[in-house]
Amino acid sequence: MIWQSAPQAIALLGAALIDASMFWLMWRRRAVPGGQKFLWLLLAMFCWSLSSALEWSVADLAWKVIWRNIAYLSITAIPAVSLLFCLEYTGQGIPYRRLYRWLLLEPLVVQVMVWTNPYHHLHYTTLEMLRYQDLSVIVARYGAAFWVHAAYSYVVSVQSPTES
Repeated sequence: MIWQSAPQAIALLGAALIDASMFWLMWRRRAVPGGQKFLWLLLAMFCWSLSSALEWSVADLAWKVIWRNIAYLSITAIPAVSLLFCLEYTGQGIPYRRLYRWLLLEPLVVQVMVWTNPYHHLHYTTLEMLRYQDLSVIVARYGAAFWVHAAYSYVVSVQSPTES
């Protein structure tokens, strides 16, 4: 693994530190309505920030792809968990219990698509390394599965505040 110095990584590590601090502070209040879902949301945000920082910090394509795929564990979970948090926090979570498994199905399918992308290229059609000054970055061209996931994420994200 080849490391590089990336200023973006410092900002993302700062965000991860804030997420971890919020998680620690909220742990004592996890019994309040929405508390557990909020902890899951903070954990997902922490993992996303940390894995993105590591993606920026490595200079070889293979490791960048691994850290990006790990980030997708959180990227796919955040819209669904935020909706579940809003429903539970506002006291509407009980009628929507059947919705839980359907909300978590899409992130699971996206994970399979992301990790098996080299075989079908439906999530990324291409992933290339671009060198800019002393920084190596990934340039991605997105496939159909990415756009379906993006649409789902936006619909669920917009739905979160409107349900509460």
